[in-house]
Amino acid sequence: MPFLKLIGSISRRAVLWAIAFCASIGLFADESKATPIYSVQPCGGIYDPCTVQQAFRTPTADQLVGLDSQLFADYFTAEHIYHGEPGGFSFSIRDSSPEYIIGTVSGPNEIHTQFVFSGGALLCCIADDPFVIRDINDEGLVVGNNIYFAGPYVTNAPNAQHGFMPLVDPNGIQIGDQWQFLAIDNSDNILAECNGPPQCSIAGFYELRGVDEPSPLMLLAAIPILLLLRVNANPIGRVSAPSLP
Repeated sequence: MPFLKLIGSISRRAVLWAIAFCASIGLFADESKATPIYSVQPCGGIYDPCTVQQAFRTPTADQLVGLDSQLFADYFTAEHIYHGEPGGFSFSIRDSSPEYIIGTVSGPNEIHTQFVFSGGALLCCIADDPFVIRDINDEGLVVGNNIYFAGPYVTNAPNAQHGFMPLVDPNGIQIGDQWQFLAIDNSDNILAECNGPPQCSIAGFYELRGVDEPSPLMLLAAIPILLLLRVNANPIGRVSAPSLP
């Protein structure tokens, strides 16, 4: 069996170098863009209490510098939505993270939308109601609803207007327009509400919790380990041959 002999001839040192190489890839690779996968569990009522709740964080004075009516006028002018119509802009803060402030804004020309503010600049948004940003966690992830794009969504704050619908373990659950995303905690778990069938069996509150998925890089790193186990089981020069009937 030439293939088995080839495996058996791999030196222990070469295998260990391969393990170290794959581990270094896993250590330094950026997996921040991986799409999370969630399990969906009912909570509240007859079920266990919902543990994911909105928790307002007061922005610091430094974070608020530059957030005023004129900033909104300049932003919507640059977006070709505001053309100097009479009236000012009013806004309210919904929540904040150490980096971002989120809220709602209204103004002339029937402007009523959400905003994301950071470092003296507005980063989002121009979509009208019922687009909404409902919550943000300390990592800068936001949840909300956007019927113009994906429905309920989770994404990084500057991308709120184009947030994506998360992947879920099906289990009879279909995330769609009958769902509202209400809150996200600092472990990226989401509190949601479903209006009822067919997208969920029972109307009520649900929690979306991240499912641990093995990284492709970790699977790659496992290959040399399996080779090492093969070497230990079949020392060089003692490769087993298939038995004859």
